[in-house]
Amino acid sequence: MVATTKLLLHTDALIDFYSGKGEHKSVHAVLKSIEEGEFEGFISASTIMELAELMIHVNPKLCFQVINSLHTTFGENIIPVNSRIAVESVQAKIKYGLETPDAVICATARRCDALLLTTDNGLIRSLAQGAGEINTTTPLDFAKKAGLIIKTDSE
Repeated sequence: MVATTKLLLHTDALIDFYSGKGEHKSVHAVLKSIEEGEFEGFISASTIMELAELMIHVNPKLCFQVINSLHTTFGENIIPVNSRIAVESVQAKIKYGLETPDAVICATARRCDALLLTTDNGLIRSLAQGAGEINTTTPLDFAKKAGLIIKTDSE
């Protein structure tokens, strides 16, 4: 089966998954479907840096396990920040008033032509101003629409 739907996971969705909080069950369902080839998954290289920044001083061993897991799941679909993404990040910062990490992730999703999965409702509201330039939804909403889960994360 050829994966056609492209998904880019925002850092906060992965934080939910690894912390077991928020939308962790729906993120797990999405990650599993990516690993099984149902969807093509991407993350920004900046996401690895953000996760490492949060974890390395608390639990370096776990930090490296998480990074290795991401490499296993996403492999070549860990997208580096190149000059095009950098320029588009600046444009996103200006247009949507985003912080740099969010701007980089949004520019990466746009470059990959991927649906951005985020648990940051503020980011979703900010991007809604862009008339669909960057398509975004929550992992839970995506998982329900894709038939990956039936129950919500709180059930």
